[in-house]
Amino acid sequence: MGNDTILKKFIANGLLYAELKELFEKCLIDEGFSSVELRLEESPVKVLLKVVNPHELIGDKKFKITQLQHLVASRLDVPESNVKIIIDKVIEKGLCPVYQANLIREKMLANVPYKRAANLVLRNAKFAGATGCSVTISGKLKGLRACTKKFLEGVVIKSGQPSKDFVKKHITTVVTKQGVLGIQVAIMLPHDPEGIIGPSSLLPDKIVVLNPKSE
Repeated sequence: MGNDTILKKFIANGLLYAELKELFEKCLIDEGFSSVELRLEESPVKVLLKVVNPHELIGDKKFKITQLQHLVASRLDVPESNVKIIIDKVIEKGLCPVYQANLIREKMLANVPYKRAANLVLRNAKFAGATGCSVTISGKLKGLRACTKKFLEGVVIKSGQPSKDFVKKHITTVVTKQGVLGIQVAIMLPHDPEGIIGPSSLLPDKIVVLNPKSE
């Protein structure tokens, strides 16, 4: 397999992931969609969805899961029986930037001031144990001139490999009377030795002093 074939395969998989993620974000807003994981090499193809309210999907009415399964099968060009959707619950929604960004969006659509909505998200992330959280809202917030407002709680690193491992981001938009506003939420996850709510590895600048061994 040549390099061009491998590159085309990676690009195709990336486009497929982006399309399905956008689909689930639009279809599972009420269920609190968080993330999606595709396992294309398995048979049947497995689609792992993390949502805040899984009971909305796995209750008595499974019509939405069947509908999503049909759409995924059509996009992959495989039989519907060869696609399996697995629903998992988000352990801590305060550490989920997708849910928190959509929360700001819903609050602003309900005419809640953007400062109150942003502070609510910062408080949720702090109570969930996040190391830090930042909220950026841009657009015509007041008047006819567009501006950007930033809100920060704690520490959110911006560069290096640790920022990719510890910081989770999500960007969404909301349509208001003034126009389209952009919302970005970045949450720095805490260190978790078990790797459940955060990375199991420590930050490079963290030094652990071990107790001396007794001879």
